Amino acid sequence: MPLPVPLPQAIRRSDATRNRALLLKAAGSVLADRGLDFTVGEVARAAGVGKGTAFRHFPSKSALIDAVLEERMQRTLADVRGFLDCEDAGLAFEQLATYTVQLLLRDRSLLEAMCAASGRSSDFEACRCEVDDVVEALLVRARDAGAIRPDLTPEDVKLLLLAVARAVPATAGVVTETAWRRPLALVLDGMRACNSEPLPN
Repeated sequence: MPLPVPLPQAIRRSDATRNRALLLKAAGSVLADRGLDFTVGEVARAAGVGKGTAFRHFPSKSALIDAVLEERMQRTLADVRGFLDCEDAGLAFEQLATYTVQLLLRDRSLLEAMCAASGRSSDFEACRCEVDDVVEALLVRARDAGAIRPDLTPEDVKLLLLAVARAVPATAGVVTETAWRRPLALVLDGMRACNSEPLPN
């Protein structure tokens, strides 16, 4: 019986690139829906490849998570930088807040990662720091323009937006999917400069 003819290197490379793309796409869908509670086998089945293929591309579950989250955080950074182009500082800040809550509601894994102090890859954490810098710049602009209260801090903003994003999944079946708009509106109203009662230390 003749021996099988090895595939040319270019074809093997093309197959590897295609399989990696299929795995990342499947992982993105699984992570957005399930968060970080999944198995590599589930992702492999969703991608239509074998579990061994998945582990050849991503040697651990953590490596797969990092690959997905790093790409998502890069996209997020590009998006939030776009708000800097808005001349109305107050509107840009409100658009940022709405974008953030919607993003975290669409992607459970990103919500879980953002709620964690650290622990992801260095590339993810570096990109998260850049996102935090842009958020702070938007906050300072809105504060200097008199659109939001002068004592509002980046930590306040992060805590409040994460609280809104976490509340909706926790009350699934009790409130509608768009119920987040009302608590976000209340949060934004409390951030406005007209509410000048000093915050506690």
